[in-house]
Amino acid sequence: MIEEANSEVRDYARAVTLKPDDLPPLKALPGKQFPWFIKLMHEILASKARAGNLLLPNMQASGNKSVGVYSDYGGEHSGSSFYTYSILLTNTNPLECSWLGELRQRYGLGTTEIAFKNLSFGPADRALSAYLANVDLSVVGLLCTLVVDKGLRSLFGAMGHNKNSLTKLLKESNLGEWKIAPAEKLFRVTTIIAYLLGLLGDDEQRLFWMTDHDAISPNAPKHREALDLLSRILPHYNQNSYKVYGGARPFEHTIENGGMYFTDFLSITDLAAGALEQYFSSDRKTQGRPVGKEGSDKVLRWLAHQGVGLKKQTFLITIPGTASDTIEVSDVKLEDLHIPPDARKVTV
Repeated sequence: MIEEANSEVRDYARAVTLKPDDLPPLKALPGKQFPWFIKLMHEILASKARAGNLLLPNMQASGNKSVGVYSDYGGEHSGSSFYTYSILLTNTNPLECSWLGELRQRYGLGTTEIAFKNLSFGPADRALSAYLANVDLSVVGLLCTLVVDKGLRSLFGAMGHNKNSLTKLLKESNLGEWKIAPAEKLFRVTTIIAYLLGLLGDDEQRLFWMTDHDAISPNAPKHREALDLLSRILPHYNQNSYKVYGGARPFEHTIENGGMYFTDFLSITDLAAGALEQYFSSDRKTQGRPVGKEGSDKVLRWLAHQGVGLKKQTFLITIPGTASDTIEVSDVKLEDLHIPPDARKVTV
């Protein structure tokens, strides 16, 4: 029975996993160019593919023509040295994940979010390991997190000195009045999403984007402007057409209408963004001896390995040493962190 179960998991893993031997080059529209950090991220992934080390989700395996995008962020507090932008692309429907309701009932979570800020809350802490294990197995998608040094004022323009032009561009494009910091954040998030959809998306999909309540989506009008900007950036990365295009901020936290389950998917990005921001900020402050809040170690260990369904990728953009004229983009390798002994490995 165990061998049969392992065989089923292995077959499922192979069906939902892509292992490309290379990636096609980015092709910009006439007269346009891609942001420098997107080019370097793509080069890193292409290099991993050529080395046989890149695993991506096969989001067309199920035949589901919907793709959900969930995003959350970290590093807004003054004590942080890094911003984190965590994006989940998946074609798994939260309403079809019955285990979410079972997990909430088993651990007495009620409508409490499984959020990084809540990991000291008893039921959330006790549910965390089971939650992460189920996400690894049942959510088919890519969790991509970009960790950015706060010393970089902007990721657009030469050497990160281009913030003011983004607010002007948004205003001239009839996308509203934005302050400098939210405008920069909005462009970072929508650009990463557009790149990932270009990498993994398909034609004639139904696209749904859920972002947390924050500076780029503080109210309904700003949320509509954010959606509008994403729709304008998408054609730069792929020529896919979308049957349905829309989005939402977190729904009311109720289990009866399923709103809580969408929040549970958003929690995947919340946990990644929170744990990685805390790790890198603490690592810098303690000169290589990072400390974290209770539960963050579990999240980091989880990020250190690929799931059966969920694949993970983390990038770090930093200014090395005191070289203010140099920027590094690197592939974050967390594999040296201890993997829990009960973690199951499947060869694909």
